[in-house]
Amino acid sequence: MLARSDEWEVDLYGIDMKGRGDLIWRTALYAVILQDWELLLTCFELLREYKRWPDWLEPGRKERRRLKKLGYKGFRSQRSMTRDPYIMTLCAIMLMEDINEDQRRSWINQVKIPFWINRPYLRRFKRVLLNKDKLPGFEKVLLRVMKRRERIEPRRLDWKVKAKASDGLKGYIYDRLQNNLGYPAYVKHLHGLMAYVTGAERVKERLIGLVPHWNFAILLLCEKPTMYLLKGMIEAYNARRGFQWSKDEWIDIKDGTKLIPKSEKYKLDKDWLDYLWMKYNEKRKS
Repeated sequence: MLARSDEWEVDLYGIDMKGRGDLIWRTALYAVILQDWELLLTCFELLREYKRWPDWLEPGRKERRRLKKLGYKGFRSQRSMTRDPYIMTLCAIMLMEDINEDQRRSWINQVKIPFWINRPYLRRFKRVLLNKDKLPGFEKVLLRVMKRRERIEPRRLDWKVKAKASDGLKGYIYDRLQNNLGYPAYVKHLHGLMAYVTGAERVKERLIGLVPHWNFAILLLCEKPTMYLLKGMIEAYNARRGFQWSKDEWIDIKDGTKLIPKSEKYKLDKDWLDYLWMKYNEKRKS
């Protein structure tokens, strides 16, 4: 499993988080890139147990105290489930090759989403994947969610500024608001994935208008027709510290410190972009 971000994680976040929070999301994404069913199976087993990470990654009492001391007051517990690992795993099942449709439906059926996080758009999404619901109904519900997030987005950006300018509890509250509300890039990336695997064209069209020109991955998920014009920029892209396509801002690498070291094999943003670019070109040629 992709449980760590290796040497740059401590430098970037100030502490070795051991990749816990996004472990399922990253591992499922890499399973698609490598077409590795064993990797995806580890995500599947964790979700069945309602766990964000395996027991061997669970922080001890001393580590929890240290995390809180360093400001990680909202550190999630192992069973504090969110929607993103479920969405990513469902999308990964759809993107795996060498599997027949009956097997695919069986895998999807076994992904049980807890009722307290199972929003209408997520229920519709799963039903569409199982051919139990029609695509227009899912598109309508997801577009409604997107419009609501768009309305809140200007306030989220204001909270982001206030979080940086405030200390203590006030800064923490603004930080939570800006991370959990509005329409951040990581949510757009998930919506792009959902549109990609279902063929939700209306969702793709709306996302294209909301995504900056440099977010190649989301634009490729939306299958923007003119992406072939950016061939040189896409193929020359260098892996950054952090997943660029889930960031709200371009990670500037002029000073060289935000590039992932050449010695590191794990380059998720670069590998994901290469995978999407390959699929985009395959579709153009067909």
